[in-house]
Amino acid sequence: MICFVQTNAPHTMAAIDYAHSVMSDMTKKYMETIQKMEVDYKNAIQKAKWEREWLEAELKVQQELVKRLQEETSEEIAKVQEAMNQVKALDAANQRQAKLLESYQDELHAREEEILELKAKVHAPETIAPSTSPIGFLADPPSPISHNATCWGCRENQPNQLAHMDMGGCLYSDDEVFEV
Repeated sequence: MICFVQTNAPHTMAAIDYAHSVMSDMTKKYMETIQKMEVDYKNAIQKAKWEREWLEAELKVQQELVKRLQEETSEEIAKVQEAMNQVKALDAANQRQAKLLESYQDELHAREEEILELKAKVHAPETIAPSTSPIGFLADPPSPISHNATCWGCRENQPNQLAHMDMGGCLYSDDEVFEV
């Protein structure tokens, strides 16, 4: 506890008043500094809160963006996988079709060769029976291709009988007309 003794000495009183005013000024400056520091502290805390709220909002936006991108990526991956499955199925179908086509081409080639062999046999002179044949009507058979100018089958070298049976054909007969 500080005790002031009252004296009549003018210097002592002046010194005390001076000390008191210095202390009062220092206290006032100290209080202003503390208040300024409190305001700065409150502003810094408020700024930190705003920054935190902004960062949280930004983080939320980024998280939503990442989630949406993951969903879109998952959807795209699913679409790509579906497309790959369809391509595989089409590839397998194409391979089956190619094998089938190859089989048909082989069969067609074999039949073409068979037709060429049959044409060669039909046009070969040894297929016509000799005139000394016991069957009389084969003695002079008509040529398999009688170059009849009016017969469409002969002009087109058609091996089927029906092509030679139209009107003007070498196998045409009037008694084939039927009444309905």
